[in-house]
Formats: sequence, C-alpha cells, structure tokens
Amino acid sequence: VPVPSIPDTIERLRRIRDIFPDPRSIAIDFSLGWTSERITELVTNSPVEFAWLEDPVPFANLIELTTTLSTQIAVGETCTEQKPLLDLHAESKVPAVIIDMQHVGGPVRFLESARALAAMGARIGSHAFTHHSTHLLSCVPDSLPVENLDWWDCLFSPALSLDPWGRISVAGPGFGVSIRQEMIARHGRPVT
Repeated sequence: VPVPSIPDTIERLRRIRDIFPDPRSIAIDFSLGWTSERITELVTNSPVEFAWLEDPVPFANLIELTTTLSTQIAVGETCTEQKPLLDLHAESKVPAVIIDMQHVGGPVRFLESARALAAMGARIGSHAFTHHSTHLLSCVPDSLPVENLDWWDCLFSPALSLDPWGRISVAGPGFGVSIRQEMIARHGRPVT
C-alpha cells in the first residue's frame, strides 16, 4: 500500500477537522509505515492537534519520536506477550500502550498487562472488539477512548448490542457469544 504524501494527509486532516473540530479528537494509525522524519514533518505542519499517533514508525525507531514530539504516541497492538508491552513503555518511552485482547491471550491476560502498565504510568488503549474493550478499559484508570468500527458486529453471534446504560450482558465465557466462522472464512486471511 503506498504511503500517502504529507500534503495529501494534511488535506485529509482539514476535511476531517470540519467534522471533528475539537482539539485532540483525531488520531491517526500509521501502521508502522512512516519514518520519524515524515512523522515530525506532518505533526509540525498539521492543521489539527492529535489525540495520538498510532503505530507511527517501527518499534526500533520509537525513541526518536517519544523524546522529541509532544504529541502522544500509542503502540502495542501487535505484541503477543506482556514483556514487549512493558518494554515499549519503559524503554521506548511510549506514553500510551494499545493492547489487543486476542493477541495477548484473552481478557485475563489483557487485564494483567493493562494493570502492570498502568502502575508504571502508561495510558492504556484497546485494539478491536469494541464491546469487550468497553468493559476491559473500564477496569483501567484514565484509559484511551474505545476504538469503534461497526463492521466488527457481524463477527459475533448473537450480535452484541449495548443496553440503554451502555452495558452488554455477560453470559458466560467470551461474553456469551461465539465467532461467526463463515464471516472469518469469507473476509479473513490466514496468518502463519
């Protein structure tokens, strides 16, 4: 996938700012595909004040950004164990760590990592699984906002829905739902 130019990205940000005008209401996921120089140039010329920059550069280059930019950086969703998540905060000085519940081994492992990171002073975010993340992040102080993509709903049976108080029923392991395997087969891709 080609990386968009900085002028194109700035123009997109101007359009998005018209919809979300509040400061720090926009975050960007760079999918580890930019360089420190390009990220710095974008932040310097950006028409918005970012909520955070998600996965801006490969992990090995994070310290260059975390020590020079005042914009919050959030990373971690690709980590599968607690130690790399802790290292991102402790060694790379990442202020916000995003944990993917499925990558770390489920809700219990998510909460173990989140609590350890929060005790170190990190802000915690969650990747994917909007309804589950709402519950998990409510157990962590000062979490990042919950990521929401409505297309995830088709993955669950029965479909998860919030009650009028913003809660979902917890009816057994896995929130009492199952994954619709036909949706995975149709839209997923194998990971080896």
